[in-house]
Amino acid sequence: MKHVFSLLLACLALCVSLPAMAERAKILVIPKGVRVKYWQWVEQGAKRAGHDRDVEIIFRGPWASDDFVAQFGILKAGIEEGVDAIVIAPNHTSYSAELLEQAVQKGIKVVLIDSDMEFEDRVSLVASDNHFAGKQAAEHLISLMGGKGTALLLHYAKDNASTMAREKGFLDAASERGSCLTVVEAEEAGVSAGTAYYATMEAFVSNPYISGIFSPGESTTIGALRALRDMHLNGTVKLVGFDFTREIHEALVEGSLNGTVLQSPYQIGYLGVMAACDALEGKPVEKRIVTKTTVVVDPENMFREVEALSGQ
Repeated sequence: MKHVFSLLLACLALCVSLPAMAERAKILVIPKGVRVKYWQWVEQGAKRAGHDRDVEIIFRGPWASDDFVAQFGILKAGIEEGVDAIVIAPNHTSYSAELLEQAVQKGIKVVLIDSDMEFEDRVSLVASDNHFAGKQAAEHLISLMGGKGTALLLHYAKDNASTMAREKGFLDAASERGSCLTVVEAEEAGVSAGTAYYATMEAFVSNPYISGIFSPGESTTIGALRALRDMHLNGTVKLVGFDFTREIHEALVEGSLNGTVLQSPYQIGYLGVMAACDALEGKPVEKRIVTKTTVVVDPENMFREVEALSGQ
């Protein structure tokens, strides 16, 4: 009995001396919104990185991509829960900046993905070169239009850094063409296909000679496609859009869409989480990580391009 008691004491001492098992790091990933396909790709990439680095991924986002108040609430809740890192695609250029500063002061690592914002203390920004992507789209559309005519630019939303950069890239490329090309701008096409549909329809009321359209986002592309079909202008008016969905692919097949700029959303989600993990481990992280974009015009190779950009 004495020996048994001594053995129990020894086991107890050993248990006390062992360090407590460290909990898995918690990383909150906040997209601009969850309604569009693009953010589902980001989620897949983020969760794969979480698996590869053995961290817990919490993926939460507002429904609409312009609901910066809801995104602020999700961010605030995550800070209060005590997450270790935040990977966020800001849907406003400044609204959550002060809250992110508070997160950094609490020791939380912050990585921006997809869009930039007025916040200097981030670990890194992982995103496309959106200005360059806008120029890519412009060059393709202008070539389709023969370098002349009237092009419609569908503005996505104010204070959305990624689409603003694409629009600026488009305008910069168009201005290089001089007076041969006229650009009309539809203010606030919005973040839904419905608002983009009506913005496109209204643009044609005042500018019936539009011969080309540039759409800087997934939802605006779908809205413009539907408007052109209803006006019986699909295939006649050239349209270059952004991102990938089944409907966008079908439009390429039927000729209603003449090109779309593919980004690397899976890689953006994956590399954003990897950057956060490196920062948590004290490893150096590049302040700017640029992901690839490409203009796809051939529906036959679209899935191959999507797969290549996803990195899966």
